[in-house]
Amino acid sequence: MTRLKWAVLVAVSSLPLTAIAQNAIEEVIVTATKRSESVQDIGLSISAFSGDEMQKSAIVNSTEVFNKVPNLEFQLNGTSTGANIFLRGMGTSGPAFNQLSGVGVYADEVSLNSPIVNIAQLYDLERVEVLRGPQNTLYGRNTTGGAMNLVSRKPEIGGDANGYASATYGRFGYTGLEGAFGAPFGETSAFRGAIQYQKNDGYSDNRTTGKTDAMTDKFAARAMALFRPSDALEILLRVHGEKVDGTNLMWKNIGLRDPADPTAPDTDTSTIVGFSCPNTIRLGGNCVDATGFRDTADNTENFANLVDPIEKVDSYGASVHLTWDTDQFSLTSITAYETNEFQRQEDSDASPTSVFHFNQDSEADQVSQEFRLASPDGQSFRWIAGAFGFWEDTRGDTGPIQTVGAMAMVNMTRLDMESTVYSVYGEIENDFSDRLTGIVGLRYTKDERTGRNQTITRFCTEVCSSLTPEDGQDTMTFDTLVNIPATMGLNIDDPLGETWNQWGGKLGLEFATADDILLYANISRGFKGGNFSAAPLQAIAGTHTTPVDPEIVIAYEAGVKTTLLDGAMTANFGVFFNDYTDQQVLRLTNSPGFGLAAALVNIKGSKIFGMEFDSKISAGNNWYIDVGVGLMDTEVREFVDDNGNDFAGNELANAPRVTGNLRVSKDVELSDGNLLTFSADARYASERQFDLSNDPLLADDAYSVVNAQVNWEFGSENQYRLTAWGKNITDELYFQNKSDFSSNGFIQAVVSTPPSYGLTFNVNFD
Repeated sequence: MTRLKWAVLVAVSSLPLTAIAQNAIEEVIVTATKRSESVQDIGLSISAFSGDEMQKSAIVNSTEVFNKVPNLEFQLNGTSTGANIFLRGMGTSGPAFNQLSGVGVYADEVSLNSPIVNIAQLYDLERVEVLRGPQNTLYGRNTTGGAMNLVSRKPEIGGDANGYASATYGRFGYTGLEGAFGAPFGETSAFRGAIQYQKNDGYSDNRTTGKTDAMTDKFAARAMALFRPSDALEILLRVHGEKVDGTNLMWKNIGLRDPADPTAPDTDTSTIVGFSCPNTIRLGGNCVDATGFRDTADNTENFANLVDPIEKVDSYGASVHLTWDTDQFSLTSITAYETNEFQRQEDSDASPTSVFHFNQDSEADQVSQEFRLASPDGQSFRWIAGAFGFWEDTRGDTGPIQTVGAMAMVNMTRLDMESTVYSVYGEIENDFSDRLTGIVGLRYTKDERTGRNQTITRFCTEVCSSLTPEDGQDTMTFDTLVNIPATMGLNIDDPLGETWNQWGGKLGLEFATADDILLYANISRGFKGGNFSAAPLQAIAGTHTTPVDPEIVIAYEAGVKTTLLDGAMTANFGVFFNDYTDQQVLRLTNSPGFGLAAALVNIKGSKIFGMEFDSKISAGNNWYIDVGVGLMDTEVREFVDDNGNDFAGNELANAPRVTGNLRVSKDVELSDGNLLTFSADARYASERQFDLSNDPLLADDAYSVVNAQVNWEFGSENQYRLTAWGKNITDELYFQNKSDFSSNGFIQAVVSTPPSYGLTFNVNFD
């Protein structure tokens, strides 16, 4: 792998940059600031990708998009519709259905608050925008780490019908069908519809059940109608739906116990590393878990005994976007409704025995209303003011079934919670001269959580036998468990309620030293509201009614954006420092007598310092290069957990010190006017931690993933495209996540997917 990385660097350095002025880089227009502007003219750190660019790269899931962003860590949250996203070290981990993300995801300006479906709508997009840093003064829903905007391709009034269709077939039986069609109807209206179907037969062979796991079956659709009854008024109606019926990602088991005596616990209390085990973070070691099970190093097989580890998602939504333009202002109204249902059953111990199984069943309904007023474009004094309301009902049952010594324990929590958020925000920009612009923004938010937390715990032997019927499926539900006599455990039912009032703001300066150079500096205050945990064992500890405090970040950023060589190169550089207070994290701990326990806690203080560089280069002779580099240094300033462990000086989780992405492509124009494009892209991440303890077993080494594509565009107007692609072509094995199950003698690991390859045929009829 090292040779490959050096080969890529040598190839880039040898490209004919003396001929670089041959082709200009295409200007990228975004609406991240609620106005249409070039990325190079905005004093913010932004990464943007066009829908056509994603098609040419054979991108079929969100991981492949966001891995192209420096200082971004992305973990699928079990399904293809939900993810844990960390941007500049700020984000949210864990599978909780009610968690608040530090990185906001917006589909056509509608906040996708639920972590179950925050990446469900990644199809038929005009572009994807990723903003780094707090977003509080331009967005209805505020964030601390940044924002991701998924911008769908809209209906086009006037002109001809347009659209595309594509079909993909690849390894592991992957089948993908996607298409869209739009056309005007009448002189003042148009429509567009899009569908996506993705299916794979699974890539993980289950050596216990004989089945193949990690299977996906997804269908998604979107329809939009655009009306323009006058030059001043525009109305967009939008509906969508997504359905997933698959099996969840398969975990791997890293043993921590001596094979000669797997029942002996680790005697070294300062670390989770077993005293008789090698200090390794890789798969397939010499040690076993508490049951004597030893997993293999093969990431295409698993040994789970859960026959049907389901992942089911049903989500739907609708919105009405109204825009009214006058000579004095522009009024925007966005009314939206989103709902989803989720079911998940997971074999967390990844072994042939029932050590730790996990169930989750949730549903969420949200309504949001945003009003926004903005001054007309082109003025030296510009302003935006908005008001936002958000109402969400969430209900979920979460429960582990785990073995603690000779006793089995079933613990389930039913969390019913209502969230109400009211916000007002605004931002003004003033051009002091042709070169100097000042920016001031402010936000106020009232955030309320109310509801109930009901927890049931049962210690049992004979009762737990009903949890594993003949088909091997864990079927115990909250409603079934509540009828078991309370003498066998605990019944807890407590009300929840808390209100927080927070403010955010921004001060910024932009200075254009020349037409193609922009200097900028910003200071922002961001926040994320407080919350209650859905983790079951917090009720046993008596902390389930105590919410975590809102997290607050003071973010400092400065940078430069340049366009060079007559538009053939862009080069952007930025530095940032985040002063974090009360960062919210999900901690997995080993509770004596209760096995694994989870808790949502606040880190009292932490800091993040870093830099980012990105560049696009038209290198002459139809060579093109995209490169991005992110550096971070993170440190916990103050945090002591309930067991008295002091984490001061440790690194934050999911924040690698170095990330990098590189794409190199070459266009070859054929004599008949057709086009061949050869391209390769790579993602690099340095060693990273998955836990605040910074234990080496809960970390991963540096890794690189390399993909390659060959595109052939043909037809009278090059309207056809055939793409041969390969992903993770070097078969890099790395970890996407790890969790501490040392009370059961193992580390739970989520590993990378094996190499895949396939063909995609696409036809455009624009």
